[in-house]
Amino acid sequence: MILKMMKNQFFFVCLAILCLFGTVHSFEWPANIPKCKPGDETCIPQTLTQLFRHADEIPELKIPDMDPFVFNQPTTLRTRNPNAPINIVIRNTNTTIYGLNAMEITQIKGFEKDPRKTKFELKSFVPFLVTVSNYKSTMNLFALPITTEGISNTTISNLEIRQFVDFDVIQKNGKDYIKVKNIRVHLKLSKFSVQFKSKTGNPTVNDTINKVVNENWREIYSELKPDLEKNIGEVVKAMVTPIFSDIPYQEFFQQ
Repeated sequence: MILKMMKNQFFFVCLAILCLFGTVHSFEWPANIPKCKPGDETCIPQTLTQLFRHADEIPELKIPDMDPFVFNQPTTLRTRNPNAPINIVIRNTNTTIYGLNAMEITQIKGFEKDPRKTKFELKSFVPFLVTVSNYKSTMNLFALPITTEGISNTTISNLEIRQFVDFDVIQKNGKDYIKVKNIRVHLKLSKFSVQFKSKTGNPTVNDTINKVVNENWREIYSELKPDLEKNIGEVVKAMVTPIFSDIPYQEFFQQ
């Protein structure tokens, strides 16, 4: 009796494994998105762009919804110069991002056939990006200390993102998979603005905060840029990790 039960359990374990492999290998590359040759610096940016834009049509890739993109990790933005006339620390949670569906991958380097001998570098362009977050902030505006919390709305125009991907190569079932460890980001943009809607405090003070911050956005953005680059790197990592986690690296290219 026990031997029969063990055989039955073994059968069901084998069946589960076969189903798992069947799920992995049932992925079919979308007919409307071309596969590229490894290292093709013209084709690969176009293909990556299309993968993101058609993510909702390719559930096997498990790419999160792009419009809007929900990012639940808490983030912090802080100015760096304690002697500056404007000092800000902003803690954001429950961030929703609009505009990533219009992102275009404009340039790549690397993406060669052997992932152990290549690099992943990308340049992306987003014409208009809006983030909406719950925020808590402490500010010092021209020696006036202010503490507020509420909803923040950040708008970024003409955003260029250079991405440098740190990764490991993992072997599963004799095939190579990419494990994204970190994404380092450099940003360029033409405009940065923030609107704070405080749930507490005087509405006049809230209007003053918005006026001061947006009249001095270049200086403030320069101070916040290291944290902003780190945070956007985490967003990009959340976007690209699912692409590589379940699909063997070589299956992205023409054989």
